[in-house]
Amino acid sequence: MIKGLFITGTDTDIGKTYVTSRIIKELKQHGYKVGYYKAALSGVEKGTEKMILSDQDFVCQFADLDEINSKVSFVYEDAYAPHLAAKKSNCLVDLNVIKKDLDDMVMHHDIVIIEGSGGIICPLRDDENMIMLSDVMNLAKFPLIIVTSSGLGSINSAVLTALYAKSLGLEVLGFIMNYFEEDSILHWDNQRMIEKLSGYRVLGYLGKNSDKIKKIS
Repeated sequence: MIKGLFITGTDTDIGKTYVTSRIIKELKQHGYKVGYYKAALSGVEKGTEKMILSDQDFVCQFADLDEINSKVSFVYEDAYAPHLAAKKSNCLVDLNVIKKDLDDMVMHHDIVIIEGSGGIICPLRDDENMIMLSDVMNLAKFPLIIVTSSGLGSINSAVLTALYAKSLGLEVLGFIMNYFEEDSILHWDNQRMIEKLSGYRVLGYLGKNSDKIKKIS
């Protein structure tokens, strides 16, 4: 069995956290010890005693995941792209820290689900030691699942994301289509064209307020 999956998306706010939480919940129901990991998280809310890690908390609450089974290496309060939030807070992303945290998660779990930041082209650090999200993907060596929308524009963004990942030598497992409407001829045609033009399968889809990913036969 693979040791992990890397959940990326065609854009920010495309539903990566939503999909990640549902994958983790389903794997737990099958008896796996699952870990959640995110390299950099920006735009958190600040509570009275500690920062509230929005994505991390959502996943843990939905999937009933203990805090010890989740890890975020770099947390930023400002709702900027990670590289800018890191520069503003004077706490730069470090691949050595990411590797240490990820190795620890892999060691203590059957499978680790990594949630990316933003889309696939996401800078995490912008100085003489530039770090991109794809550097974390290469470090993890987990196959990618690409979360895409289902409506107009989905074909372009999904196919471009997959082909960019392929150009970097990354393994793409397939797509999950979010906000999918089963009675929409457009959404089903988008599913067909995404597969045809990218060469990768749509593994499943999530409807609005759906708690479970439906597989495509």
